[in-house]
Amino acid sequence: MSIVVAASVFFAAVRVVHALPRDPFRFSINRAHLYKIYAARSIGDFTQSCRRSEKRPVPFSRRGAFPVGFLRLVLLFPEHAALYAGGGEGAVAAEERAVGRLNVRLEFLAAFGEDFFGDDPVGISFFTFQSLSYTIDVYRRQITPLTSLLDYAFYVSFFPQLVAGPIVRARDFIPQIRRPLFVSNEMFGRGIFLIVSGLFKKAVISDYISVNFVERIFDNPTLYSGVENLIGVYGYALQIYCDFSGYSDMAIGIALLLGFHFNINFDSPYKSASITEFWRRWHISLSSWLRDYLYISLGGNRKGKIRQYANLIITMFLGGLWHGASWNFVLWGMMHGVALAAHKFWMTLTGRKKGTESHGIHRFFGVLVTFHFVCFCWIFFRNAEFSTSMDMLKQIFTTFRPQLFPQLVEGYWEVFALMALGYLLHFVPDSWERACTKTVIRLPLLGKAVLMLAVIYLVIQMKSSEIQPFIYFQF
Repeated sequence: MSIVVAASVFFAAVRVVHALPRDPFRFSINRAHLYKIYAARSIGDFTQSCRRSEKRPVPFSRRGAFPVGFLRLVLLFPEHAALYAGGGEGAVAAEERAVGRLNVRLEFLAAFGEDFFGDDPVGISFFTFQSLSYTIDVYRRQITPLTSLLDYAFYVSFFPQLVAGPIVRARDFIPQIRRPLFVSNEMFGRGIFLIVSGLFKKAVISDYISVNFVERIFDNPTLYSGVENLIGVYGYALQIYCDFSGYSDMAIGIALLLGFHFNINFDSPYKSASITEFWRRWHISLSSWLRDYLYISLGGNRKGKIRQYANLIITMFLGGLWHGASWNFVLWGMMHGVALAAHKFWMTLTGRKKGTESHGIHRFFGVLVTFHFVCFCWIFFRNAEFSTSMDMLKQIFTTFRPQLFPQLVEGYWEVFALMALGYLLHFVPDSWERACTKTVIRLPLLGKAVLMLAVIYLVIQMKSSEIQPFIYFQF
């Protein structure tokens, strides 16, 4: 902890010269400045939450006023120097408005700023949401405030899931901090299985079909026929699932090896028979976070049907914006929000109760329609330009050319084999996965080591020339 704070102070001091504006009548607040403001603000919020939990006056030394004030002074010195030099009281007001408007809690590493991390810290939105969950849960009195700053720092900086999820709730993680560290044979075996399966999904399936097929289609959709574009969309649907769920599986597995339990983040989402069910299975930590802290706070379903539909659309609109300040993400979120509202309306119209599942032929067609709607939305999620998405849809609906499919399979048989394997593993019954997990748990230590080495060898043999970053690192 002391190393992190010391490094933060060092980088803040280095930036002081660059923070001073050349024009004394101008000032600006860039991302690096705001990160340090938020970092200091987060410390203050933590201390204030501890104070509120006290029923009687607390001695000055226990309140932590001096260290918090000192950290605020050191971390914010470059900002104050630049702001006061450029705008006096107006600059201070601008700083306060910026902090109040965005009100984001970042952990200490954010204080390094963009010179260290690049444009944005990796996974900034994940640890922001994670830290916010603590603040909101304390405010709602759903958890008891921590009395140790080190425990709070450990919670927001626990490394397995830090940069790409799952978003770990304070109420789930904090109770585990002070428990005796214990890793059972079942936890160890399940952790190995999750790491192996996650590595296989990410480094074998996702990366290979991305580099050798999907990226080519999405980069130049007009150069390919409609059938190639459609297979490219199916490939991206599998790629983003294997990429993101693969990281989540590895994070959950590593946490298990360290003695900590994370909740599941993906539950075979393409098996969903409705868009509502899809969001109960896809990125569960984000969808439940948006539901508990945004949708319910907006009123949920407590203020009438029209308000419920509006709340769903607003929640998904903001969920799309969470992925990035780009119109393609906004459109993707809006489409999912409208679909959720439409499904709720249909459930009300047909008199179906919440949680009712379809079966047989109805479920088959429900899965088919939901999967293709999700794939349709992925087109806009993947393409930064709206015109590129329209070009891809135009190719699919006007120049399909199904006669090219046999040649396509022959030319990309490795890609099709991995796609078939990926979708097969996705749609197998859950009992098969549980059986595989139990098999790995029963393996002796040498057997687990051989399994890990076999998967690592397979990854080395199939890796591309360049490292493929996780898709959700950009969020």
